[in-house]
Amino acid sequence: MPFVADAILAAMGPAVTYLDVDIAVGTSIGIALANAVDEGADAWLHRADGALYAARRPVAGGYRIAADHP
Repeated sequence: MPFVADAILAAMGPAVTYLDVDIAVGTSIGIALANAVDEGADAWLHRADGALYAARRPVAGGYRIAADHP
């Protein structure tokens, strides 16, 4: 999974120039893998959201993978 996140971050890294203005896009990724058949989508998304916020600290950019359990 990390190789996919690295590829996304690399693709989003370079600034784009539009009308002589450099536009940079920051990217942070939160990853959560399903850990149990009985885990609902809300719990899964909650863990991914937590990983996303962790990836944004102390500065945006990068990725984090959520813990195996809530």
